[in-house]
Amino acid sequence: GWYLLNVAQFAPDSEDQMGVWIDITEKKQFELAVAKNQAHLQLAQDVAMIGSWETDLVTNEMIWSDAMYTIYGLPRDGTPPTHEAALAVVHADDREPSVNAYRLATETGQRLDFVQRLVIPVQGLKYVRILGELRYDASGRPRCWGGTVQDITIPAMESRYHQMRETMHDIAFNASRAGQHAANAAEKSEVASMIATSVARDSGNALPIVAAMAAEIANESALSAS
Repeated sequence: GWYLLNVAQFAPDSEDQMGVWIDITEKKQFELAVAKNQAHLQLAQDVAMIGSWETDLVTNEMIWSDAMYTIYGLPRDGTPPTHEAALAVVHADDREPSVNAYRLATETGQRLDFVQRLVIPVQGLKYVRILGELRYDASGRPRCWGGTVQDITIPAMESRYHQMRETMHDIAFNASRAGQHAANAAEKSEVASMIATSVARDSGNALPIVAAMAAEIANESALSAS
């Protein structure tokens, strides 16, 4: 077990001592269990790239887990995290939507659930998913936010890659169809010219009329091709 011993001299000139022996085994076991759970939580957050956070709506103070500092690329130097520091690494196009999402969720009591882009020096572009829930005080007023932030950069990049592939396939398919239409139009134009030439040989004075018809067909074919 664990014990706490406090000993003092009974009197300034006395060789006798007085002490108090306190059994702190249960307290120590609880502290070790908490530390073990915290270590497991930290390991789980590091593996899953998830950080936990809290924001006090009265004091505006924030509490971050270690993983949050890693995700946002901020130093763990003992300085408390701030909204300004977190917002500074948010992509410029995502800052206003993020602030509006927090404000709307606070006013309506809805859950937070949105994706945000971060621009971290050296690390580059990140995608994170922010989840959060409001917690209320005894009077039912919003007291604080609590939630998680998960780094989803790899899944997000894979999704964008597949979207780009599908888009390129669509473009290639449409281009192929456009090319086929152009080939058909060119073929029609060539056939029209052959017919006009053949008819012109046999029609003598009707040549100007046939030529005009052939030109009209060729123009329509050219428009179809474009």
